[in-house]
Amino acid sequence: MDVEGHEYQILNVDIPDRIETICIELDIIPPYTKKRAVKLLRHLYVQGFEATTFINEMNYGHYPILQLFGLRTAYKLITTGSGKAPWVPYVKSNLNLTDLCELIPVKGVRHLILQR
Repeated sequence: MDVEGHEYQILNVDIPDRIETICIELDIIPPYTKKRAVKLLRHLYVQGFEATTFINEMNYGHYPILQLFGLRTAYKLITTGSGKAPWVPYVKSNLNLTDLCELIPVKGVRHLILQR
């Protein structure tokens, strides 16, 4: 889901039980604050969703790799041997709600895979 901030309105409802996975680009840019992002994530956790994958925003130069190999493989390729350059994306897996909320920035974009 890449809906440029509208994820807050779309997901702020009871998600039907048949929905087991949500892939989302979470925008934390005005007027969508970190506080609002955390509130949305808490709402989703109450419904049984957990963050199985958290990814920081990646460099646009990586998108061709993403299209060719898919999300998980592309991130493995991009992060392997890249050192600790600030533009290198990172992936965190199976986060509890507290750890996830700590990773949400004051401003930026994060990619999440949430599963029940």
